[in-house]
Amino acid sequence: MELFKQIEPANLGDKLKVPYDYMAAYFDFYCAQQGSDFKIARELSKKYEEYPVMEWRLLFLDILDQLYELDGEDLDVEIDRENEQRKKQNYKASIKK
Repeated sequence: MELFKQIEPANLGDKLKVPYDYMAAYFDFYCAQQGSDFKIARELSKKYEEYPVMEWRLLFLDILDQLYELDGEDLDVEIDRENEQRKKQNYKASIKK
């Protein structure tokens, strides 16, 4: 955790922004002190709630789901996994052309 705090997000570039944000949300959620309101995890998870890359969106939604569970609420998000799988296959096929 201490090493993570030493990283300057501004120096990461665009490719590492999402993984950095995920780790920040993860650490806030899993390493927070008792009584914490998980402010960082909540903000970042909501920021990526509609993120177009399904793998990242699901990771953030998992954190958000756990936060809502802690709050006594349910996150009722349905994801059409078959549709997302087709999109991935079409994307991979278009890259090979």
